Amino acid sequence: MTYDYVTIERHGPVALVTFDRKRNLNAFDSKLVLELTDVARHF
Repeated sequence: MTYDYVTIERHGPVALVTFDRKRNLNAFDSKLVLELTDVARHF
């Protein structure tokens, strides 16, 4: 799946999940929550 706000970097057994909503000062909205939830479910 392609994400608009979430980026995943994998470093061996460690994954770094970041989100970026610069225009909205990284405020959570329903789309960001759905993206983060999807990422968490795939781990």
